[in-house]
Amino acid sequence: MTRTASAACCLTTSEKRPPMPARRAVRREQPELLTINEAAALLRVHPRTVRRFIEDGRLPGYQLGGRVVRVRRDDLTKLLTRIPTAG
Repeated sequence: MTRTASAACCLTTSEKRPPMPARRAVRREQPELLTINEAAALLRVHPRTVRRFIEDGRLPGYQLGGRVVRVRRDDLTKLLTRIPTAG
């Protein structure tokens, strides 16, 4: 029996397969990971500054494989502190 023949015997014409979940919906649930350069561009600093933040422990970095480092966008916003204003 071939693969298509066995699949055809299991499904009737009245049965429909459920729709596949959209890829975008799955990606939204995961934290957005940025490269060092992307994080530096968002903060408008040099990439070396972002690497220094990671080395100092001020910004968590995540290593993927050998030299690939990523930063979560949420961690970037936590890094920013508001300056209190008078008044």
